[in-house]
Amino acid sequence: MNNSWQRTFRLPHGHRVTFSYGPRGLKCVAEPWPPARLSERRQRRLYEAYCAARMQFMTEVATLRGNDVIVVDGEGVHVFRPKRRQ
Repeated sequence: MNNSWQRTFRLPHGHRVTFSYGPRGLKCVAEPWPPARLSERRQRRLYEAYCAARMQFMTEVATLRGNDVIVVDGEGVHVFRPKRRQ
């Protein structure tokens, strides 16, 4: 995969996140940063939406690459598998 792939997702409470992947690796930009002060419940909802967006984006990257993509973060190792291309 020689080209960059970028996608922006809208998240709850006026937030958004832009993921990009290319020759320089993975980049994630969240806006606004730092996040607005939210209740614990709203923080959890925002984080769940972020995780869903990341899963969707990384699955797209895996599909474009044609192989699994592994992401290691503070919560562990995540494997994103490619979907079948139509």
